[in-house]
Amino acid sequence: MKIFEKNSLPLGLLIGVCLPLIGFGILQGLFWILSQLVNSTYGDWRLRTIALLAICFNLIPFNAFQKKKNDNSMRGVMIPTVILGIAWAVYYYGDLNLG
Repeated sequence: MKIFEKNSLPLGLLIGVCLPLIGFGILQGLFWILSQLVNSTYGDWRLRTIALLAICFNLIPFNAFQKKKNDNSMRGVMIPTVILGIAWAVYYYGDLNLG
């Protein structure tokens, strides 16, 4: 795709912020539809799991930028990914069984 040809920090930041938000909406909708199809409860998929999967969506453009050797775009994707990952860990710290 042509978007992965650009080596731009702002483009990477934009993708790094927007993709997890879009991914979260898609995953939440998908799991809701699947739970309706099998008459299951939606609570089987915790919100924290969906949020973590949405953050992991940033691995897709990161890998594409890495193949094109677009270092600035890679940095732009990783900055929001790290911030979102830290925010996720802080927010769900009490729910995690760390020992």
